Amino acid sequence: MIVFRALVILGEKQEELWPMPSLMEMRLVGQTCSAYEAQAEDVERSCDSCQHWKGEEEMCELDIFWDQLTSLDQT
Repeated sequence: MIVFRALVILGEKQEELWPMPSLMEMRLVGQTCSAYEAQAEDVERSCDSCQHWKGEEEMCELDIFWDQLTSLDQT
């Protein structure tokens, strides 16, 4: 799995941009995330069904998705 990010400088504002995560990545992180809180009962455990997955960019409001993804054991 390759994770990449871009650093964008707009005027004086600097912003890190991450690609939109895939459905598989959201499922993998959702299965192992200690902060996961389901939005409803009987839903597949995925970031997409977590209460913390929000915003215009649909990303984890706790800002832990990329740390969780990059720390998954890939062996």
